[in-house]
Amino acid sequence: MRKHIALVRNIPYNGPMPKIDSTAKLTSKSQLTVPIAVRKALSVGPDDKLVFTIHEGGSVEVTKAQDTEIDPVVDAYLAFLEADMLTHPEKLSVLQRDESLDDLLRGVETEDFHLSE
Repeated sequence: MRKHIALVRNIPYNGPMPKIDSTAKLTSKSQLTVPIAVRKALSVGPDDKLVFTIHEGGSVEVTKAQDTEIDPVVDAYLAFLEADMLTHPEKLSVLQRDESLDDLLRGVETEDFHLSE
């Protein structure tokens, strides 16, 4: 029987989710165990991260954090570019503004991005 319960606990909940009230208690270290119903609803398990969003009025929304894993190939390429720029700063040049960029950037919000004219 225990083996069956353990198997059921690991099955993600994929149907329409009914309203379930679930309670958790904070420990003396302000830690809490996420109830199984919440873990199943969010499809989370060990080492997953949760995001707590506090809304106006004090309600709190709990969601599963999105994976923002760094691509090792992109990371290695960016490290290569950084090392090359530091080793050969004389190869760097200012990007000149081209009129075709206006069409490409129309409607795109940018922060602190100014091309020399």
